[in-house]
Amino acid sequence: MVEQVKHILFKTVGKLAGVTVSFVNRDDMVFHAVVLSRKRNQLVVEDSKTGITSLDELKTFLPKKCPIVINIEGWGVLVKRIDSDSKGHVDSNLLPENNSDFQLFVHEQPENSYVSIVRVEMLDRILDGFHGLGLNVAGVSAGPFSIGILSSLLEPEGRCLVGNWALEFNNHEIIEVKTLPEEEISNYDFEGECISSLLIGAYSLAVKYASGILGSEAVNENLNTGFAYRRLSFITVAFVFVLLFLSLFVNFLLFDKYSKDYELVTSDYLRSETLITELRSSEEELLKRKQIITRAGLEGNSQFAWYADRIASLMPSKIVLSRLAFQPAERRMQPGREVIFTRSSSILEGETTDILKVHEWIGYLKRSHGSWMLR
Repeated sequence: MVEQVKHILFKTVGKLAGVTVSFVNRDDMVFHAVVLSRKRNQLVVEDSKTGITSLDELKTFLPKKCPIVINIEGWGVLVKRIDSDSKGHVDSNLLPENNSDFQLFVHEQPENSYVSIVRVEMLDRILDGFHGLGLNVAGVSAGPFSIGILSSLLEPEGRCLVGNWALEFNNHEIIEVKTLPEEEISNYDFEGECISSLLIGAYSLAVKYASGILGSEAVNENLNTGFAYRRLSFITVAFVFVLLFLSLFVNFLLFDKYSKDYELVTSDYLRSETLITELRSSEEELLKRKQIITRAGLEGNSQFAWYADRIASLMPSKIVLSRLAFQPAERRMQPGREVIFTRSSSILEGETTDILKVHEWIGYLKRSHGSWMLR
């Protein structure tokens, strides 16, 4: 299960760097680096650089937090051919029993296999240097044999250069390995990418790991597992953050919806409360007016209109009315003071030039319609 997870994590990585560490002598080394990125499920060369002379310069070139696979070559790296069984597997009895001072990297083939040998001291020095700069090392190998993964695509035949070595191919298998007496460089055209022989080892190892084919050596088990845990932790944290963001976003949408609904309900409530207040005020005003009408004796059917009509129709033409009031107030109305009306009474005021006509008119009203209180 763990191995499957590691394979999936490597096969889905978006960017991977391959670095060749070429030892010139015991103390001096040169770096060649290539950066691959996955686009539309294909690996393409994003950037490359040869002849890097320091780890600080290498760190500047490599993308931040990009996983790195290291291929070691040059001084101190030994290559040996060993026999394989009928299935192409190396007989463990042919390998040294006590190899605590050396790290072996085996390249199996159907007929003849090869093993690259590097001192553990050199390997630890390289890994410590990379880890000391915070570089994310995911795997390591030594020798020229990582090119084997590209043999079916490059279809190499005859002599091929890989770093400091010259490999002889026959039927896509390596049959001979020689160290170059002096630097020699060739280029490979790989699916439109021009790859230098100085970079082909790092490029092949990066393609190998990006395809989910990992080294099985103890050192690689540690590096692969460490990278897998780091990447899995990053994915988990990223997933948690995305989940948290989505939950916050959903909460925001719900809060915004409920907030708007609450504002609408509050607005409706305030409007309703205002209407209720206005209604109560109107009811109080109506009650006051009813009380005024009741006290004025105007409640129910009234003959005031008939009285006014009779007064106007029987009034002599020489009389000009200036005031007509039925059940008038006893005193002048003032704010805050109760209005008191004079019941069964009316006031009629006006002007005339013939006082005799006024007396005749009043007398007629008394005789015809009863006794009215007029002044």
